[in-house]
Amino acid sequence: MSSPALRLCDLQFSYTRRGPRVIDIAHFALDAGEKVFLKGASGSGKSTLLGLISGILSARAGSIEFAGEDLAQLSPARRDDLRASHMGVIFQLFNLLPYLPVAENILLPTQFSSARHRACLEHGGPTKEGQRILARLGLDPALYWHAKTRDLSVGQQQRVAAARALIGRPKLVLADEPTSALDSDSRDAFIELVKDECAHSGAALLFVSHDASLAQHFDRTVILQELNRSAA
Repeated sequence: MSSPALRLCDLQFSYTRRGPRVIDIAHFALDAGEKVFLKGASGSGKSTLLGLISGILSARAGSIEFAGEDLAQLSPARRDDLRASHMGVIFQLFNLLPYLPVAENILLPTQFSSARHRACLEHGGPTKEGQRILARLGLDPALYWHAKTRDLSVGQQQRVAAARALIGRPKLVLADEPTSALDSDSRDAFIELVKDECAHSGAALLFVSHDASLAQHFDRTVILQELNRSAA
């Protein structure tokens, strides 16, 4: 049996040393290629948990096993390197660089990670792969590849953020409320396209939202309040 793409054990986090535990999870595992919906109400710690998994935040205790390493034991620089090389993150606020064109935003991971650059070379190079993903997400590269990101609608920026996360065949894609700006039809189509791209690259997907109606799109649903002992 292959190892999970991600495993959390006795993971604990608080924002101050003596503050209340925001995250207290005994165990959670995500299999390679699995697509999981993590449901949680506003303020339940969804974004905090993704911050821990992505290595942006440092755990107080426990382990976060990913890509053969325990992120909880790594330096911030090494966590940044693992995230750049093997994770795609769709941030809730997108975190795009507004004064750069769409192309440069999408290609950023291939500039920071030689592994993601090499993965693109197997499919015609970063530009060709970036344009393919952008087109799959519903934006014509002929119209949008050189467009200024600041000139796009919120929904279009959401697609650019997803293309940036998906380029270079990451092992894990983390999505933090990525459909909040989309209507129901666009939302469902967007989720299916992200899932298809994850399947294309073999990436596991952890999709976080408060919207229970999205659960139908995923292999299984995990409710954060039930997973997180601090919420009990």
